[in-house]
Amino acid sequence: MRVSLRSLLVGCIAFGLVLGVGSGAWGQVDPELLRDAESGNAEAQNLLGVMYDTGEGVAEDDAEAVKWYRKAAEQGHEDAQFILGVAYVTGEGVAENDAEAAKWFRKAAEQGHAEAQYTLGLAYALGKGVAENDAEGVEWFRKSAEQGHATSQFNLGLAYADGRGVSENDVEAAKWWRKAAEQGLAGAQSNLGAMYETGQGVAEDDVEAVKWYRKAAEQGHATAQYNLGVMHANGRGVVQNYVLAYMWINLSRMQGDEDARKGMEMLVDRMTKEQIAEAQKMAREWPAHRANE
Repeated sequence: MRVSLRSLLVGCIAFGLVLGVGSGAWGQVDPELLRDAESGNAEAQNLLGVMYDTGEGVAEDDAEAVKWYRKAAEQGHEDAQFILGVAYVTGEGVAENDAEAAKWFRKAAEQGHAEAQYTLGLAYALGKGVAENDAEGVEWFRKSAEQGHATSQFNLGLAYADGRGVSENDVEAAKWWRKAAEQGLAGAQSNLGAMYETGQGVAEDDVEAVKWYRKAAEQGHATAQYNLGVMHANGRGVVQNYVLAYMWINLSRMQGDEDARKGMEMLVDRMTKEQIAEAQKMAREWPAHRANE
């Protein structure tokens, strides 16, 4: 069993469409919308920011997008505050500045914006724009997680598993991973499977372990694929099946997992040539099978 704790945190930020408004050709901004924005209407200002951000109805212009997001953000518009923070992280439309990013994330987070809370938690965990502070990061992850933000739930589980910013507690780790896993987050599903396999934070249950490994493995999670293969090889939680074991471990190997290569070598000694050929065929066909689901 291996838990995918190779990095402490999951997090990425992309500057792009936040509020979908469809697609359209370039043209002039609706005069009424422009008038409302120039009169100080925060919603209109934010919408103009989105339009320039995405090229919806106007030529894409990051600097112009930032200009309107800033006007809305300064009036307390939480979505605009969050997007302005993202702009400072990515340097699109404005010079990169982690401290400014954290400032705007905080303003949105304090209004209850779940994505901003998550991103501010990440800033504290990584020391980006603020002094590194695991305990502060955990508190922002918690606020976001309690609103159902799956990646915050996952990171909060990691914090409890590693004892970073909070006392180590496997029960709490499993609790938060379950919440994220039930939302389909593959890393959380894989880690919850590992908890069931080892009996950490939950009662040991091989059937449950296989269930969660499978959910993650079917999303292409390499560690879960490896662990699911091992469960099949050992007949834990499932009927022993070397063909399926080889297939899952091979899929993990195809993603660069060196441990999987060793696992396949061990399986070969227990399998016939026909079984190996069948498992290899299943692994080759698996991507197409996923695409058709």
